[in-house]
Amino acid sequence: MIGHILSSIKLLFCITILFLSSVGANAQGWENVGGGLDDNVYDMIKYDGELFVGGRFLYKAKSWNGTNWTTYNGLYGIAFPLTFTIYEDTLYAGGDFPYSGSESKVYRLVSGTWEEVGGIFDELQWSSTKKLITYDTLIISGGRFTSINGNLINNIGAWDGNSWSPMGDGLNDIVLNLGIHENVLYATGEFTASGSNTSVQSIARWTGSNWECFDSAVVFNSAYALKSYQGNLLIGNVWDTIAGIPMKGIANWDGTNYTSMGDTIIKNVHEFWDFNGELFIAADLNGVDPWITDRAVLKWTGNGWIQIGGQFNEWIMCLEDYDNMLFCGGQYSSPTSHIARFNPTLSINEFHNEGSKQLIKVVDLLGRETTLKPNTLLFYIYSDGSIKKVIIID
Repeated sequence: MIGHILSSIKLLFCITILFLSSVGANAQGWENVGGGLDDNVYDMIKYDGELFVGGRFLYKAKSWNGTNWTTYNGLYGIAFPLTFTIYEDTLYAGGDFPYSGSESKVYRLVSGTWEEVGGIFDELQWSSTKKLITYDTLIISGGRFTSINGNLINNIGAWDGNSWSPMGDGLNDIVLNLGIHENVLYATGEFTASGSNTSVQSIARWTGSNWECFDSAVVFNSAYALKSYQGNLLIGNVWDTIAGIPMKGIANWDGTNYTSMGDTIIKNVHEFWDFNGELFIAADLNGVDPWITDRAVLKWTGNGWIQIGGQFNEWIMCLEDYDNMLFCGGQYSSPTSHIARFNPTLSINEFHNEGSKQLIKVVDLLGRETTLKPNTLLFYIYSDGSIKKVIIID
């Protein structure tokens, strides 16, 4: 039996190579950026012609100008910059300060120097700004804190250019992400209430004066990444079944109804990104072995997800485009060190079968012949000729 399976694997490998040679697929594609970075990358943003990067850099941020890295020291209230936003043409940064444990800060970059904005964010344990976003005429800071500059502000606050203010009753637990859709602000996190309103769970909508339940007919047990895309709101890390439809990690809400843009291969969605009119996600993937998690960047084809480039050995936390290339940053050390950019010239061109209905024949690991449409396969093939797994996209 084992010999039969090994023979089938070899046969599948040969068929796969022929398939890739004839119609094309993604090879590695991800290249190094200026020698890489020496620790985790959590967020990136374009500012003043450069790509700014925040991560586990200890009191500093870095920027890439297309040729060299520059270091901006002085974030002493943020050991690990986690998030950036731009407000009134100025770059703002927030993050964690775990060494002190209970205090963190938000900074802005003025003439190349970081300056503190609005006082100390305080919490009994591990104060943090997880996400900054510019909304209307404000900066919104979501994270883990119960006061800012001595004022009671529960996990989410607004900066008007002069001071931080509470947003209604706030939220009762950590805010992990923020997004804007059709001029409405949304928050996701581990909260289960806003003040006495216990219908606010995992995802909340800002009314202008307080936080409300996203949908009174649906209980979200989890939610994280948010993206306004083609008139709909995409919500990542939704595993609930809504109106009889399993979301499989990505809920697509058109304002009334939900459809799934998820897939059984998706384990976590860290970020959505829209680049050159195409939608990408930084994702963890379920491996064939349940104890193994794969990490990759996926692109939406209109009816499913395909992987671009090779896999990463640890989490991909963020996506950004710069100099007309897609960048990703994260905890990984392979194939590059914590930051990479996708260079399509390093990959075999992706297969696009627009009008053809022709099918291909493949053999599964048990030697059974199966007929599938060409764009339904993701192959993970290594230079030593081994196959790690084959995944069928629903």
